[in-house]
Amino acid sequence: MNQPNKTRTHLFSPHTDQCIYSGKSAEDDAIENTPCGSDQPVTCGACSGKGWLWCIAEGDHPPREEIQRCDACRSFANDQAALEAVVKAAESQPALLKFVEEVALLKRNFQ
Repeated sequence: MNQPNKTRTHLFSPHTDQCIYSGKSAEDDAIENTPCGSDQPVTCGACSGKGWLWCIAEGDHPPREEIQRCDACRSFANDQAALEAVVKAAESQPALLKFVEEVALLKRNFQ
């Protein structure tokens, strides 16, 4: 249920002669008369293409931070699928995971 791909035209900077969206050169004849980003889908404006959002969940419990799927692009079936994708991505990058855990620990110590 992703959004249909929207195409936009190239917008070239007068200073660099490059498209401000795709970074392609105005001198590249291959992009003449092609929509900007025709080789890549437009990313979701709500989640920047990640498919998930970092949210503060409130309700019958104290506010807590959680991962939720982006309801704008619906890249994941539900919140659980979005969370599992984030966990899988974090586990595939151990150094990044360690850094995030250290930052979380620092955040807890300063509250």
